[in-house]
Amino acid sequence: MKSQLLSAAIIIAMLVGSALAAAVPDERAAAPAAAMKIAPRPPSEEVIVLRAQLSEAQRFQEQVLSTVYWSLGTLGAVAVLLVGYGWWTNFRVYERDKQSLEREMRSILLDAVRQLKDEHQALAEKQYSELSQNLSEAVSSTEKRISTATGALIETSEKQILAQVAQVKSSYNTLRNDVRKLDLAAQLQERQGALSEELYRNALQSSVSALELANQIGDEFDVGDVLDLVAEDINTVLKGNDRPIDNFLVGQLVEALDAVKGTHAHAAAGLKSKAPDLVSG
Repeated sequence: MKSQLLSAAIIIAMLVGSALAAAVPDERAAAPAAAMKIAPRPPSEEVIVLRAQLSEAQRFQEQVLSTVYWSLGTLGAVAVLLVGYGWWTNFRVYERDKQSLEREMRSILLDAVRQLKDEHQALAEKQYSELSQNLSEAVSSTEKRISTATGALIETSEKQILAQVAQVKSSYNTLRNDVRKLDLAAQLQERQGALSEELYRNALQSSVSALELANQIGDEFDVGDVLDLVAEDINTVLKGNDRPIDNFLVGQLVEALDAVKGTHAHAAAGLKSKAPDLVSG
């Protein structure tokens, strides 16, 4: 496009130079006319014919100049149209490239988020597996030690054995709660991913699973926080998103709400009353 504009500018410059050269009167042709005015005498037939030819030549020259001016004006208009078309074309190309870049960046970000989600899930599963294996090994080792010591020291070491068992149970409960907290965090992260993709049914599934884990952990603060998320997802679905909800998920929701005890039981009962509305479309 730039080479075409440069060629058009060169052609316009050449035509303007030619027109200006044609418009400049010839001084050598004007000299005899000035000399003739110095010594006026009666015009002869030859002079009359020459004057007529001169008049005709001047008229022709004016026509040529008029044609040249019109040609220059037309060329100028064409040049303006070419410049405008070039700007419009470049603007369209810029907009197309910008949209293409936006789509590519969005695709890259989505792939990165999906990859991070998969890596986090794999890490959580690996940690859960390691914790379960360590727990099994610890329980098995402890049971062996208890079984070996029981035969010989059943009377003298009964209190010590009971203390070790209690410690193992405490460690087991702690590890189990840690695993459940990891699962709880994974469910909450899956809920965020579902909300970002506007999958409100999946978001409700994740929040209900998180509520079951919070009930098993038994922490009032976790139960309250997750219960708020369940209420938010229920209200979102009731506004018309992903309705109706299948009976399996509604049943799981009711069981999780029934398991809520203590200070949040009243709030859970209020949410339970909205369960029939989730089934109806």
